[in-house]
Amino acid sequence: MNQHTKAVLQLLTVVAIAALISVLTKSTLNRVSPFTFTWLQVLIGGFVLFNYQWFRKQHRLSFDFSTKTWFYLIAIGLLNFVFARLFFMLSLQKLPVVTHAYLINLTGILTMILSGILLKEKPSKYQWLGALIAFLGLTVYFREIPVPEQLLGILYVSVVILSLALTNNFTRFLMMDKPKQVNAQSISLYAIIFGGIPLVLSGIYFDGLVLNIRSYDWLVVFLNGIFIIAIGLTVFNHVLGVLRSYEVSLMASGSVIFAALFAIPILNVTLAWHEIIGILIMMLGLGLVQVKRESNN
Repeated sequence: MNQHTKAVLQLLTVVAIAALISVLTKSTLNRVSPFTFTWLQVLIGGFVLFNYQWFRKQHRLSFDFSTKTWFYLIAIGLLNFVFARLFFMLSLQKLPVVTHAYLINLTGILTMILSGILLKEKPSKYQWLGALIAFLGLTVYFREIPVPEQLLGILYVSVVILSLALTNNFTRFLMMDKPKQVNAQSISLYAIIFGGIPLVLSGIYFDGLVLNIRSYDWLVVFLNGIFIIAIGLTVFNHVLGVLRSYEVSLMASGSVIFAALFAIPILNVTLAWHEIIGILIMMLGLGLVQVKRESNN
């Protein structure tokens, strides 16, 4: 198994697990506020990540970075935790879980555009075609104009999309430019420090340490912290060192497929015919991008 295939399988596994956890999170957000949920999952995920890095691997923080590298590390932390994760929960509270997963797909298109501008990575015409086909799937999926409450959720999602697209490209830059100074684990660690710690401190200040949360909801929070942040973030950063940033984001958009499969039995979700066709069109676009990528290698 070559490095590219291994990275693809790792990413798809994380995407599937994240989709299942997102479905479980949807019901929990009816009882726990998005802000409280966000800082708690960051606290748990950060603790696991620090424990693994600091004590098990004896990782030590380095401060021998250029000003530019520090800028990217701080930006990744703020974008990933203060913006992307908080607005992710805010938007998930407002939108159906499958619709939410579908809208996140736009991250791939924006990441592709920004990668050409920031990283000078030029997608081929086939990859552009795949992205456009995936976007066409979105237009088929949304046959009707969303209601006002969902429009607010779409606004929140737009913040998530921009934050993730910038995070993808900044991480890809560090993995390419400073491979000996920063790796997937260290980027995750610094992201927690610069973005996670301020968020957790704000949560403790506003919510306090005594929280009235059900056992099931605590379980969902722990699943998010461990699998989405501690494990998912590290794997995602790792594959960005192998795959191009827009390829990773476009593949990650397959989460809507897993979200639909999990939401149907768990949340009793029923998909309309145009939603199913939209998902299939998006799968065609993602497949075109990856098939062409494999042939180039």
